[in-house]
Amino acid sequence: MKKYLPAAGCFLVAAGLSAFYFLQPKKLFLPLLGAALFAALGAFFALRRLSKSDKPRVAKIFRILFAVYLISIAGFAVWFVAVQAAILHAESLPAYDDADWVVVLGAQVRGVAPSPMLQRRIDKAIEYARSHPDARIVVCGGRGEDEGASEAAVMASAMTDAGVGEDRLILEDRSVNTRQNLSFARELIGEDRPRAVIVSDGFHLYRASLLAKELGYDASTLACEKGESFFAELFYRVREFFGITAYAFGAA
Repeated sequence: MKKYLPAAGCFLVAAGLSAFYFLQPKKLFLPLLGAALFAALGAFFALRRLSKSDKPRVAKIFRILFAVYLISIAGFAVWFVAVQAAILHAESLPAYDDADWVVVLGAQVRGVAPSPMLQRRIDKAIEYARSHPDARIVVCGGRGEDEGASEAAVMASAMTDAGVGEDRLILEDRSVNTRQNLSFARELIGEDRPRAVIVSDGFHLYRASLLAKELGYDASTLACEKGESFFAELFYRVREFFGITAYAFGAA
């Protein structure tokens, strides 16, 4: 029985993290990621142990399953690297110099102030707006349960304080995710194929560009400055991998 303790321990940790994820009100991503990793590790220990069973028929079956498991892990690794390469490529592309619209994607508001992530997006949008005075700006994002104002309103206030004319701003204040950001902004723009620059963090731009193309934009992307720690940036890029994977399978 001791031979199966590593697998059992991993599965117990995975179960605990899964329970924590479903019980927490905010549905934080990190426990779910941890549960998936421990479940995968538990499967590795269990299949490896069973593939060495004293019963030849059992050992043969689990050797096959273990080989399938390893091939699946290798495929997952290749897909992960390919997605990260696409993310890096998207954030390095130049933005249109003749865009009619700037669409700024939302991020967390703390009280009635922008989070550091949202502030970086605001700063980049202001920078583009100053050098492209004819472009109009759609600021996106509704109001979360723990936010004192909508993300769109907070961005608009910061931009007007920085000298961006109110007549250039359109507030999209209903959305709660990236797809809605772009979809509702598209409705407000009201053009068949708006030529736009989408502003967000670099790790976010590949998925945003896929959604923009699907929704009928003629869009380029513009990455704001990096401000996260190495581990925070890594976390967001891993989370974005799962978002892109969900999109690829039609689930986002």
